[in-house]
Amino acid sequence: EFRRVLFRSKGRCAVEQENWGDLAKWFSDFNERDLDARDTTQIKSIVSDSCYALGVYCEREEKYLKAADYLSRVVLKDPTDVPAYQALTRVTEKLGLSGIAVQLKQRVKRIERTQQLGQKMASSQDRSYEEMSELIQLLVDLQRPLEALAWRGVRLAYGRQHGTLTPQQSQELLQSIIRDRELLLQKVDEDAYSDFVVCGLSKVLLERGSE
Repeated sequence: EFRRVLFRSKGRCAVEQENWGDLAKWFSDFNERDLDARDTTQIKSIVSDSCYALGVYCEREEKYLKAADYLSRVVLKDPTDVPAYQALTRVTEKLGLSGIAVQLKQRVKRIERTQQLGQKMASSQDRSYEEMSELIQLLVDLQRPLEALAWRGVRLAYGRQHGTLTPQQSQELLQSIIRDRELLLQKVDEDAYSDFVVCGLSKVLLERGSE
């Protein structure tokens, strides 16, 4: 099993190092069954690595529909995977899907900004109320509401600590967070979220079929 995991990760490593000879060799040895979701011993991130490598390989082979399919699987498993979104953007441009490509580019910018803000605030106690508010709004825009709620809690604690909120305001904000969390847990639409993650690309892939 360890060798299978190591093999799956080699494809992504080859892409990141732009070692196209190794990527081609990896592809020639690849077995599609390694992506079988029924294998309970597999690690999701490793399967995503394989799909990413397959997507980039198919892109280089100009098999853009197949590339889009593989790369879509990656971002559906990890909607924060910037390299996969960047590759998917290139592929949609080559497929002539300019509208989707524009949305994907905007998605990349938002994700990168959330990562910048998150890393900055994780490495320092000197946090900015404005930057926390920006991060919360970005997470809402990216339809990551649980993370947004968590940061609303952090912002609330920050406001209390720095005396920018009255006890009444703090209580009202806390109740709002609790209420929004309860509402969120009642209305999870996985299909709508999946469609959002890939900017509507799934419908296009179904219409066009495979190469």
